[in-house]
Amino acid sequence: MSANWSIAYFEKSISDDAFFKAVQEAFRQFLEGKLYGLKWDDNQELVPFQLDDSTTEQFSGDVKRARLIQDALITELLGHGILHYPQRNNLHVIVDSIIRLDVYSSGRIRREELKRQLEAKPDPMSEVLFHMMDFLRYLTQILECQSAHVMFDHNPAGNATGVHLYDSGTFVDDYYYENLEGVGSEMVERIQSPQQVETFLNGRFAFLNQLPVIKRDSIDGNDDVYYFDGEDLSSNRLSEHFGVNQTDLYVPFWEENTLPIGAIYALKGPLPDYFLNRYDR
Repeated sequence: MSANWSIAYFEKSISDDAFFKAVQEAFRQFLEGKLYGLKWDDNQELVPFQLDDSTTEQFSGDVKRARLIQDALITELLGHGILHYPQRNNLHVIVDSIIRLDVYSSGRIRREELKRQLEAKPDPMSEVLFHMMDFLRYLTQILECQSAHVMFDHNPAGNATGVHLYDSGTFVDDYYYENLEGVGSEMVERIQSPQQVETFLNGRFAFLNQLPVIKRDSIDGNDDVYYFDGEDLSSNRLSEHFGVNQTDLYVPFWEENTLPIGAIYALKGPLPDYFLNRYDR
Protein backbone atom coordinates (compact mmCIF):
# COMPACT_ATOMS: atom_id res chain seq x y z
CA MET A 1 0.00 0.00 0.00
CA SER A 2 1.26 3.48 -0.87
CA ALA A 3 0.47 6.69 0.97
CA ASN A 4 1.74 10.23 0.64
CA TRP A 5 0.67 13.42 2.36
CA SER A 6 1.74 16.69 3.96
CA ILE A 7 -0.16 18.24 6.90
CA ALA A 8 0.46 21.35 9.01
CA TYR A 9 -1.12 21.80 12.47
CA PHE A 10 -1.49 25.24 14.08
CA GLU A 11 -2.53 26.15 17.62
CA LYS A 12 -4.29 29.51 17.71
CA SER A 13 -7.48 30.93 19.27
CA ILE A 14 -8.92 32.35 16.07
CA SER A 15 -11.95 31.67 13.88
CA ASP A 16 -11.76 29.44 10.81
CA ASP A 17 -12.46 32.45 8.57
CA ALA A 18 -9.68 34.54 10.13
CA PHE A 19 -7.25 31.64 9.87
CA PHE A 20 -8.09 31.05 6.21
CA LYS A 21 -7.64 34.75 5.47
CA ALA A 22 -4.10 34.54 6.88
CA VAL A 23 -3.43 31.41 4.80
CA GLN A 24 -4.47 33.31 1.67
CA GLU A 25 -2.08 36.16 2.49
CA ALA A 26 0.84 33.80 3.06
CA PHE A 27 0.00 31.88 -0.11
CA ARG A 28 0.06 35.09 -2.19
CA GLN A 29 3.40 36.07 -0.68
CA PHE A 30 5.31 32.80 -1.08
CA LEU A 31 3.51 30.27 -3.30
CA GLU A 32 1.57 32.19 -5.95
CA GLY A 33 3.08 31.57 -9.39
CA LYS A 34 5.65 29.09 -8.04
CA LEU A 35 3.74 25.81 -8.30
CA TYR A 36 4.48 23.16 -10.93
CA GLY A 37 2.96 19.96 -12.27
CA LEU A 38 4.53 17.06 -14.17
CA LYS A 39 3.63 15.62 -17.57
CA TRP A 40 5.03 13.13 -20.06
CA ASP A 41 6.82 14.67 -23.02
CA ASP A 42 7.30 13.21 -26.51
CA ASN A 43 10.34 11.25 -25.26
CA GLN A 44 8.23 9.66 -22.51
CA GLU A 45 10.07 11.60 -19.82
CA LEU A 46 8.40 13.48 -17.00
CA VAL A 47 8.93 17.22 -17.35
CA PRO A 48 7.69 20.08 -15.16
CA PHE A 49 5.22 22.74 -16.28
CA GLN A 50 4.13 25.87 -14.44
CA LEU A 51 0.56 25.95 -13.13
CA ASP A 52 -1.82 28.87 -13.66
CA ASP A 53 -2.71 31.53 -11.10
CA SER A 54 -4.44 30.21 -8.01
CA THR A 55 -8.16 29.89 -7.25
CA THR A 56 -9.60 30.38 -3.77
CA GLU A 57 -12.80 28.63 -2.65
CA GLN A 58 -14.82 28.32 0.54
CA PHE A 59 -17.26 25.45 0.26
CA SER A 60 -19.99 26.69 2.67
CA GLY A 61 -21.37 23.21 3.26
CA ASP A 62 -21.21 22.10 -0.39
CA VAL A 63 -20.15 18.50 0.28
CA LYS A 64 -19.89 17.52 -3.40
CA ARG A 65 -17.64 20.42 -4.29
CA ALA A 66 -15.45 19.94 -1.21
CA ARG A 67 -14.95 16.26 -2.04
CA LEU A 68 -14.27 17.04 -5.70
CA ILE A 69 -11.49 19.52 -4.93
CA GLN A 70 -10.01 17.26 -2.23
CA ASP A 71 -9.90 14.35 -4.70
CA ALA A 72 -8.50 16.57 -7.47
CA LEU A 73 -5.56 17.70 -5.33
CA ILE A 74 -4.87 14.72 -3.07
CA THR A 75 -5.96 11.64 -5.04
CA GLU A 76 -5.55 12.64 -8.68
CA LEU A 77 -2.84 15.37 -8.39
CA LEU A 78 -4.57 17.39 -11.10
CA GLY A 79 -3.17 20.53 -9.50
CA HIS A 80 -1.40 21.71 -6.38
CA GLY A 81 -2.57 23.74 -3.45
CA ILE A 82 -3.78 23.81 0.13
CA LEU A 83 -6.92 22.41 1.74
CA HIS A 84 -8.26 23.99 4.95
CA TYR A 85 -10.10 21.73 7.41
CA PRO A 86 -12.31 22.57 10.42
CA GLN A 87 -10.45 23.26 13.64
CA ARG A 88 -10.53 20.87 16.57
CA ASN A 89 -9.77 21.91 20.14
CA ASN A 90 -8.10 25.13 19.02
CA LEU A 91 -6.01 23.22 16.45
CA HIS A 92 -6.24 24.44 12.84
CA VAL A 93 -5.25 22.02 10.07
CA ILE A 94 -4.18 22.48 6.47
CA VAL A 95 -3.21 19.76 4.00
CA ASP A 96 -1.07 20.52 0.96
CA SER A 97 -0.28 18.60 -2.21
CA ILE A 98 2.62 20.95 -2.92
CA ILE A 99 5.66 19.07 -1.61
CA ARG A 100 4.48 15.49 -1.90
CA LEU A 101 7.46 14.76 -4.15
CA ASP A 102 9.86 16.41 -1.70
CA VAL A 103 9.34 14.37 1.49
CA TYR A 104 12.71 12.63 1.02
CA SER A 105 14.37 16.06 0.80
CA SER A 106 12.79 17.40 4.00
CA GLY A 107 15.50 16.28 6.45
CA ARG A 108 18.49 18.41 7.46
CA ILE A 109 21.12 16.58 5.44
CA ARG A 110 19.06 16.40 2.25
CA ARG A 111 17.96 20.05 2.51
CA GLU A 112 21.59 21.16 2.65
CA GLU A 113 22.42 18.94 -0.32
CA LEU A 114 19.48 20.42 -2.23
CA LYS A 115 20.60 23.99 -1.42
CA ARG A 116 24.05 23.28 -2.86
CA GLN A 117 22.54 21.71 -5.98
CA LEU A 118 20.27 24.73 -6.53
CA GLU A 119 23.21 27.13 -6.10
CA ALA A 120 25.07 25.24 -8.81
CA LYS A 121 22.03 24.73 -11.06
CA PRO A 122 18.79 26.63 -10.33
CA ASP A 123 15.62 24.55 -10.73
CA PRO A 124 12.31 26.32 -9.96
CA MET A 125 10.45 23.07 -9.31
CA SER A 126 13.03 21.84 -6.79
CA GLU A 127 12.83 25.15 -4.91
CA VAL A 128 9.21 24.48 -3.89
CA LEU A 129 10.24 22.85 -0.59
CA PHE A 130 11.90 26.09 0.51
CA HIS A 131 8.96 28.18 -0.70
CA MET A 132 6.69 26.02 1.45
CA MET A 133 8.98 26.49 4.45
CA ASP A 134 8.88 30.26 3.91
CA PHE A 135 5.08 30.09 3.63
CA LEU A 136 4.80 28.33 7.00
CA ARG A 137 7.38 30.57 8.62
CA TYR A 138 5.48 33.66 7.51
CA LEU A 139 2.06 32.24 8.43
CA THR A 140 3.16 31.53 12.00
CA GLN A 141 4.65 35.01 12.15
CA ILE A 142 1.48 36.88 11.18
CA LEU A 143 -0.64 34.60 13.39
CA GLU A 144 1.90 34.65 16.25
CA CYS A 145 1.48 30.92 16.79
CA GLN A 146 3.23 27.57 16.61
CA SER A 147 2.92 25.03 13.81
CA ALA A 148 4.08 21.47 13.16
CA HIS A 149 4.39 20.34 9.55
CA VAL A 150 4.31 16.54 9.20
CA MET A 151 5.27 15.01 5.84
CA PHE A 152 4.95 11.31 5.04
CA ASP A 153 5.66 8.97 2.14
CA HIS A 154 5.16 5.21 2.07
CA ASN A 155 5.75 3.09 -1.01
CA PRO A 156 6.78 -0.52 -1.71
CA ALA A 157 10.47 0.37 -1.36
CA GLY A 158 10.19 2.02 2.06
CA ASN A 159 8.96 5.09 3.89
CA ALA A 160 10.01 8.53 5.09
CA THR A 161 8.62 11.00 7.63
CA GLY A 162 9.69 14.60 8.16
CA VAL A 163 8.51 16.97 10.90
CA HIS A 164 9.25 20.71 10.79
CA LEU A 165 8.41 22.90 13.80
CA TYR A 166 7.80 26.68 13.59
CA ASP A 167 7.13 29.29 16.25
CA SER A 168 6.04 32.84 15.36
CA GLY A 169 8.17 33.06 12.23
CA THR A 170 11.12 31.03 13.50
CA PHE A 171 12.11 27.54 12.38
CA VAL A 172 12.51 25.80 15.75
CA ASP A 173 13.58 22.21 15.06
CA ASP A 174 13.01 19.19 12.85
CA TYR A 175 12.91 15.41 12.86
CA TYR A 176 13.42 12.96 10.02
CA TYR A 177 13.10 9.19 9.76
CA GLU A 178 13.69 7.14 6.63
CA ASN A 179 13.59 3.37 6.22
CA LEU A 180 14.31 2.06 2.72
CA GLU A 181 13.52 -1.62 3.09
CA GLY A 182 14.41 -2.37 -0.51
CA VAL A 183 18.09 -1.49 0.05
CA GLY A 184 18.30 -2.05 3.83
CA SER A 185 19.02 1.62 4.55
CA GLU A 186 17.84 3.66 7.54
CA MET A 187 18.36 7.35 8.36
CA VAL A 188 17.38 9.12 11.59
CA GLU A 189 17.73 12.83 12.37
CA ARG A 190 16.68 13.45 15.96
CA ILE A 191 15.28 16.53 17.62
CA GLN A 192 18.04 19.01 18.55
CA SER A 193 16.14 21.31 20.96
CA PRO A 194 14.30 18.92 23.30
CA GLN A 195 13.33 21.58 25.86
CA GLN A 196 11.47 23.63 23.26
CA VAL A 197 9.85 20.57 21.71
CA GLU A 198 8.67 19.27 25.10
CA THR A 199 6.03 22.00 25.33
CA PHE A 200 5.53 22.57 21.61
CA LEU A 201 1.86 22.82 20.54
CA ASN A 202 0.84 22.25 24.15
CA GLY A 203 3.00 19.11 24.40
CA ARG A 204 1.52 17.35 21.37
CA PHE A 205 4.98 16.57 19.94
CA ALA A 206 6.83 15.82 23.18
CA PHE A 207 6.97 12.17 22.09
CA LEU A 208 9.67 13.13 19.57
CA ASN A 209 12.04 13.57 22.54
CA GLN A 210 11.51 9.96 23.63
CA LEU A 211 12.56 8.20 20.43
CA PRO A 212 13.31 5.47 19.77
CA VAL A 213 10.73 3.44 21.66
CA ILE A 214 12.01 -0.07 22.39
CA LYS A 215 9.56 -2.88 23.11
CA ARG A 216 10.22 -6.54 23.78
CA ASP A 217 8.53 -8.88 21.30
CA SER A 218 6.35 -11.29 23.27
CA ILE A 219 6.89 -14.09 20.75
CA ASP A 220 10.61 -14.17 19.93
CA GLY A 221 11.86 -12.13 22.92
CA ASN A 222 13.81 -9.71 20.71
CA ASP A 223 13.74 -5.95 21.17
CA ASP A 224 11.77 -4.07 18.52
CA VAL A 225 12.85 -0.47 17.85
CA TYR A 226 10.24 2.07 16.76
CA TYR A 227 10.63 5.57 15.34
CA PHE A 228 7.67 7.82 14.65
CA ASP A 229 6.39 7.80 11.08
CA GLY A 230 3.27 9.20 9.48
CA GLU A 231 1.26 6.00 9.67
CA ASP A 232 1.25 6.37 13.45
CA LEU A 233 -1.34 9.14 12.98
CA SER A 234 -3.77 6.71 11.35
CA SER A 235 -7.09 6.48 13.20
CA ASN A 236 -7.28 2.70 12.68
CA ARG A 237 -3.73 1.70 13.64
CA LEU A 238 -3.41 -1.59 15.50
CA SER A 239 -0.71 -0.49 17.94
CA GLU A 240 0.21 2.82 19.54
CA HIS A 241 3.79 3.41 20.63
CA PHE A 242 4.08 7.17 21.01
CA GLY A 243 1.02 8.46 22.85
CA VAL A 244 -0.41 10.06 19.72
CA ASN A 245 -3.84 8.70 20.68
CA GLN A 246 -3.81 11.14 23.59
CA THR A 247 -3.58 14.14 21.23
CA ASP A 248 -6.03 15.58 18.71
CA LEU A 249 -3.64 15.17 15.78
CA TYR A 250 -5.39 13.60 12.84
CA VAL A 251 -5.18 12.97 9.09
CA PRO A 252 -8.37 14.58 7.69
CA PHE A 253 -8.79 12.55 4.50
CA TRP A 254 -8.39 9.29 6.43
CA GLU A 255 -11.65 10.15 8.21
CA GLU A 256 -14.76 9.38 6.20
CA ASN A 257 -16.85 12.39 7.19
CA THR A 258 -14.11 15.05 7.36
CA LEU A 259 -13.98 17.35 4.34
CA PRO A 260 -12.23 20.67 3.69
CA ILE A 261 -14.05 23.93 4.30
CA GLY A 262 -11.80 25.91 1.95
CA ALA A 263 -9.00 25.59 -0.59
CA ILE A 264 -6.37 27.58 -2.47
CA TYR A 265 -5.06 25.76 -5.52
CA ALA A 266 -3.55 26.12 -8.97
CA LEU A 267 -4.39 24.09 -12.09
CA LYS A 268 -3.37 24.15 -15.73
CA GLY A 269 -6.67 24.92 -17.42
CA PRO A 270 -10.02 23.61 -16.14
CA LEU A 271 -10.49 20.28 -14.45
CA PRO A 272 -10.89 17.56 -17.13
CA ASP A 273 -14.35 16.30 -18.10
CA TYR A 274 -13.52 12.66 -17.29
CA PHE A 275 -12.88 13.74 -13.70
CA LEU A 276 -15.86 16.10 -13.36
CA ASN A 277 -18.23 13.44 -14.74
CA ARG A 278 -17.69 11.35 -11.61
CA TYR A 279 -19.48 14.02 -9.57
CA ASP A 280 -22.47 14.59 -11.85
CA ARG A 281 -24.44 11.81 -10.21
